Amino acid sequence: MTSRAPTVSATSARRFAARARAHRRLALSHALIVAAVLATMGGAAWLVLASPVLALEKVTVVGASRLSAGQVVVAAEAPVGRPLARVDTDAVAARVARLRPVAAVDVRRVWPRTLKVTVTERQPAGVVEAGKRFALVDRDGVAFATAARRPAGLPVVEAGAGAGRERAIAAALDVLAALPRDLLPKVTAARAATAEAVTLRLRGGATVVWGAPADHQLKVTVLLALMRQRAKVYDLSAPEAPVVRGTEAPEEPPPPPPRS
Repeated sequence: MTSRAPTVSATSARRFAARARAHRRLALSHALIVAAVLATMGGAAWLVLASPVLALEKVTVVGASRLSAGQVVVAAEAPVGRPLARVDTDAVAARVARLRPVAAVDVRRVWPRTLKVTVTERQPAGVVEAGKRFALVDRDGVAFATAARRPAGLPVVEAGAGAGRERAIAAALDVLAALPRDLLPKVTAARAATAEAVTLRLRGGATVVWGAPADHQLKVTVLLALMRQRAKVYDLSAPEAPVVRGTEAPEEPPPPPPRS
């Protein structure tokens, strides 16, 4: 018996050829789409990372009052002309943070061509005599500016000499930071013979023996109650058993006028 080879009709051949051409067109279409996407991504990357269109042009400063905006810009050393996306904002912030009056700094990109530098300046908690001038210190004990005269409303911080001076100043500032706003202006000086022996001098000459910089809330509450009575010394070193010395008798109210 003779076997016969399978035959393919002309119609089937045309159908197979059409399918092949369709697959080739689809593959080519996909390739073109991928190429277009890659080209677009490459162009976008070039625009952001290399093009002068989005290069740093301006630095703005927010939050500076003791410092001028110009001082901050100079310290920032921002690379004007560099693509904004390639500006190292952390490095810029680190350079601005070296300025003594700066407590914190935040640097952000503002598209298309601006760098925004926001600074938080240190706030003076007291002054320390430095020769004939006064150094302004914040609550952390950082001296960040000087003045020829003691600024009004800021107490003088005094501490003994020696190795423990910095700790003593920090202890005095810690106490000042714990005082309520309405009480702080009444303090003219904070002295720390040691870090565990802080005293405050009030307007009018009264002394507050604070002791160690601890139990601030309790000591403030006790002090405000004791100050209803005028005295020369308010000893809060043991706030559960405070001592008042040099009390003054309260003035007697004047007698009422005679009735007519």
